[in-house]
Amino acid sequence: MDNIVTTFGRDNVVYREPVEMHDHKLTVLYQAQLRDQLLPKLQQVLHEAGIHGTIIEGGCSHGGGWRFIDLLPRNAGKGTALQYVRQRFVFDEDSTVAAGDSCNDLLMLQQCRLSVVVGNSVDEVKQWASSVQQGLQPHPHLAGQRAGSGKQQQIVYQAKQPVAAGVLEGLAALGFLSQQAIN
Repeated sequence: MDNIVTTFGRDNVVYREPVEMHDHKLTVLYQAQLRDQLLPKLQQVLHEAGIHGTIIEGGCSHGGGWRFIDLLPRNAGKGTALQYVRQRFVFDEDSTVAAGDSCNDLLMLQQCRLSVVVGNSVDEVKQWASSVQQGLQPHPHLAGQRAGSGKQQQIVYQAKQPVAAGVLEGLAALGFLSQQAIN
């Protein structure tokens, strides 16, 4: 990632705060107008270095013309974690719900048959949810990455409420909670 910061300049690409990173996650913010140049360059740098990772890219909730990139190991991420827990504790697909609001939630949302997109989601997540509801293709930022088994139709509920209230709204709408339980 140092190569990317150097190539595009520290005014255009910055590492996120240390609390946002760890041994298995590297994350930067970058100026949105560089997207078409930066992403192919990052893919090239990773390929040349023999690094096989997962690139998660999307808009920032605080906007301002910045986007983010998270670089994770190839088999890491929220979607992989959700599938591991589901299989480890023998929950079937119809008993598992993913909920999210950010582009870093998209792989998890795509890999789960039942998903809730909460009301405060970034536009890209809302657009993805609408495309699934209309039977369109997966989100373009995840092109080429595995998105669910495709065995059964995916159901995405778009909540009106933000954050945890949106998750509860979605769980009620999907039949996991009674409306009385969330009031």
